Amino acid sequence: MGVSWGVTGRCILQVFTGSVAAYRAIDVARGLRRLGARVVPAITKAGAEFVTPKLLEWATGESVYTLWGSVRRDHITLSEECDALLIDPATLDTMAKVAAGLGDTEASLLAQAFIGAGKPVLMVPAMHGQLWSRATNDIIDQLEDLGVYVLEPLLAESRAKHPPVDEVVYWVDTVIARGRDYAGLRVLVTAGPTREWIDDIRFISNPSTGLMGYSVAGEAVDRGAQVTVVHGPTCLEPPRRALSIRVETAEEMAQVAAREARTLLPHIVFHVAAPVDFRPAEKREGKIRSEEASENGLVLRLIENPKVSLAVRDAAPQALHIGFTAAPVSDPEGLKEEAKKKLEKHGFDIVVANAAGRAFASATNEVVVVTRWGLVEYIPEAPKRLVARRLLDIALAALRARRKR
Repeated sequence: MGVSWGVTGRCILQVFTGSVAAYRAIDVARGLRRLGARVVPAITKAGAEFVTPKLLEWATGESVYTLWGSVRRDHITLSEECDALLIDPATLDTMAKVAAGLGDTEASLLAQAFIGAGKPVLMVPAMHGQLWSRATNDIIDQLEDLGVYVLEPLLAESRAKHPPVDEVVYWVDTVIARGRDYAGLRVLVTAGPTREWIDDIRFISNPSTGLMGYSVAGEAVDRGAQVTVVHGPTCLEPPRRALSIRVETAEEMAQVAAREARTLLPHIVFHVAAPVDFRPAEKREGKIRSEEASENGLVLRLIENPKVSLAVRDAAPQALHIGFTAAPVSDPEGLKEEAKKKLEKHGFDIVVANAAGRAFASATNEVVVVTRWGLVEYIPEAPKRLVARRLLDIALAALRARRKR
């Protein structure tokens, strides 16, 4: 079963208000278009002081609504024609007015129209840190009570900055596709490789980048879950709004992930990490020099690492556990058999099998999902974020079914 982007074929009205972060919001519009959305730009008079209507037309390929003088005629029409409203960037003034139920500005009137029509309203705040402190006192709660989605800004240098563009794009897509169906749930994710040191400069590892695990964690955060990620060394940044803990070795991952499982009491655990199965029996201090090798080479004795997934399952027996396996096969039937073997051997609730040669260091994945209750689902090759979305769908359905029993 495939899964598509939530914004594909949807019309999103994006309002640009008076913030210097408007230049970042242009890239958000372009990112949404790449996912198949139709982005209709609208700009307030204050917003036009930072970016021009001509630039927005170039970025979106759409005519621009200039929101001064005509909004009171057009706001109902726009709320009927478009599927969602994105206010990016959102100023404190706009947020406060919408929260108070006011419609005395161009942007706030549009928001009230979309709320009244029962359509998603999303806001990406960008402002000074002191203003954001004011917003977090009660305005955010009031907006969420109205059903408005607000993306937490990046707090740095005493400012509430516009989040990274990709984060905003994925958040908008996820909210439109799934809303916050994970709200109230706690999710633990392991991600990335581990390193098992031979000496001070050499180690045993694998090509895992952590992208699949981070995609699962990011999707869960965007759907409203409280997420903890325990990850190995990777060049990628973990999801900003998840609690992330970096570890190095498989032993450390097992200890830390188990500790976090006991603390978090997760409803769902995704065992996505690719910990190394074996480590050197002894790590050499310094550097092993080439002249130390005999004519038969060097002998490296390996011993087995503890199983990370077993340590976490023991620490969180109440959770739904989803295991991953990198299988030495690539065809769907072979992946299904490998998943069944791991399901029977390790006692997971769900096992996700992917081909080892395709899954590592790749932006896409192709998997077969097998569950204890007999479900078998093939997810064809897709971006890892979309594969993660479908996996979270399956996990959520399983958790709800378990609660009914």
